[in-house]
Amino acid sequence: MKIRILAFLLVLVALLASPAFAAVELNTDAATSFSYDYQSLDDDEEDEITLSFDAVLLNSGTDTETVTLTVSSTDTDYSVDFTTSTDAAFDIAAGATNTISLDVTVDVSDGLFDEGTYDDVIALQVYTALGDTSTINFDAEVLSMVELSEIIFYIDDDEEDSMEESESDDGDVDLEVTPGDEVSIFFDLENLFDSTFDDGDMDIEVTIEMDDSDFGDDIDEDVSFNIDAGDDIDDGDEDTAVEFTVPTDAEEGDDYDLTISFEIEDDSGAEYTIEWVATLEVKRDNDDVRIDEMSSYPESVECGESFGITIDVTNYGSDRQRDMFIEVETGKLSESNDADFELGYGHDNDENEETLSFQFFVDEDQAEGDYDITARMYFDSDLDDLADSEQIEISVTCTEEVVEVKEEVETIVLETSSDSNVEEEVEVIEGTAEKVSTVEKSYTSNDVEFGLTVALIILVVLAILALLMVGLRKK
Repeated sequence: MKIRILAFLLVLVALLASPAFAAVELNTDAATSFSYDYQSLDDDEEDEITLSFDAVLLNSGTDTETVTLTVSSTDTDYSVDFTTSTDAAFDIAAGATNTISLDVTVDVSDGLFDEGTYDDVIALQVYTALGDTSTINFDAEVLSMVELSEIIFYIDDDEEDSMEESESDDGDVDLEVTPGDEVSIFFDLENLFDSTFDDGDMDIEVTIEMDDSDFGDDIDEDVSFNIDAGDDIDDGDEDTAVEFTVPTDAEEGDDYDLTISFEIEDDSGAEYTIEWVATLEVKRDNDDVRIDEMSSYPESVECGESFGITIDVTNYGSDRQRDMFIEVETGKLSESNDADFELGYGHDNDENEETLSFQFFVDEDQAEGDYDITARMYFDSDLDDLADSEQIEISVTCTEEVVEVKEEVETIVLETSSDSNVEEEVEVIEGTAEKVSTVEKSYTSNDVEFGLTVALIILVVLAILALLMVGLRKK
């Protein structure tokens, strides 16, 4: 009993002898950092950034305290001072708060700082009249000079959906896709530097990644581009889009996280990063069979020859297809053709594809021109449930044999005698028939001799008549 009384007396004496509890500290709701960016820089002549921020102090003790403050920077690129002298010394009542203001200058003459948080840049020392001392540290946060306001998703060249930063990695589906979709991703992205700042141009690399075995092939695609200071891009800039194709064997019903990362560097060497996560959901229709490609071989055919048509088809649906039917029509060019075939489940890469080939013949008297070749594919041979269709064009040309005829005329002069003064000209015609194959045909020497003989007989007859006429004149 005596021991208990003694202990109580000792505690009571200690409480009476100790001073009232006092503490001046940063208010729990006050910021522990300050932030800044480079938007105020408008040319290379400026080499510093100035800013102010407030700190709220709380007297959590039971008595009024007289407070003296000092402030300093732990980084030589930062300088700091109180905005007014009253911020450095004041009285603060128990339970009360007091707001002080600090002016900060950031030296960027040696280059800009990377985006991010720099710890314990400013140190605030707190002294009380009772001799209490404490230090409050403040971090510096360098803000990004790139603003990503929206990501826009296109599927097969049509805008499908979009997302904002608040929707990144929130668990909700941002885009629904089906196997085979060609997805293009565009960005509303702005360079926040003043257009007159020479080091404000940016090199940007965007990477999209997904590593999930249920999705099929991994996605790892990227695109690089440049944005000048003060400029922006949107979904109208085709060169800034990044693209991927949804694999045919992607498992339906699951959600997949697509990471979209931006690595950015301005001309001063400062770096910035952005990362969003988009959630994709794969859906399949029960019946979804498509013609992937249709081609002819050769692309141009001549009359009297044959040509082939090749058609690649894939099952993108969730159901197996056992009764597929396809017909190929050529109009007036040739007879139609068709085929039955089967396809496995859409997620089965070994069984969900088929290549079909057809042969056609072109008549020798077919008219030249371009002809449409149309393929129609059905889920059954009843032709009442069209799955897909495709059309291509083939050119038909016909070559005709061309014959060219040339004639050459040679003049031969025959004389009867030196006294007769009678001359006759005989034209010998040599004909040549030349085909496009350059085969040449001409008259023979026998033909020439025959002509000369006829001409000689005519001359003899004329000579006899001339002699008769001379004799009659003498009489």
